[in-house]
Amino acid sequence: KKVVKILNNIDQKFNIFAPENYKNLNISSNSNHRIIFYKDKEYYSYLKRSKLVITSGGISLFDAIFNKRKIICIPQYEHQKKNAIKILKRDAIRLLNLENKRFNSKFKEFFYDMYDNNLYQKKINVIHNRIINSKMLNKTLNLISKTYADSKN
Repeated sequence: KKVVKILNNIDQKFNIFAPENYKNLNISSNSNHRIIFYKDKEYYSYLKRSKLVITSGGISLFDAIFNKRKIICIPQYEHQKKNAIKILKRDAIRLLNLENKRFNSKFKEFFYDMYDNNLYQKKINVIHNRIINSKMLNKTLNLISKTYADSKN
């Protein structure tokens, strides 16, 4: 809700993708933007369509890194904060704390700096590829698949 309120103060219209279970928060009734609620099984499809990902720092943080998305991370729990701090040290995300008194202004600053910034996207692509090398990951997954298939014969 807090993020949608901040985005409402930006003079541009966005498609905001949110999980279906956010419907009960009534975020769409107060939004100037088009909010699209997706089912869990559609998560990756919408992640790939996103210019910028706002995440709490769990598994979705690594999904966003793998898909080379611009990321604003707002951790909710201690383990998410630990993940986010490690990733922040590599300059791969922007990190915010909900308790920060300047949360709204910092969020807007990060958003404006990242949203349509192609240079930032290029920088992020390189950094994210160092964190999760997709070529090596695919090789590893193929090796696991082959090993599994061989074990069934």
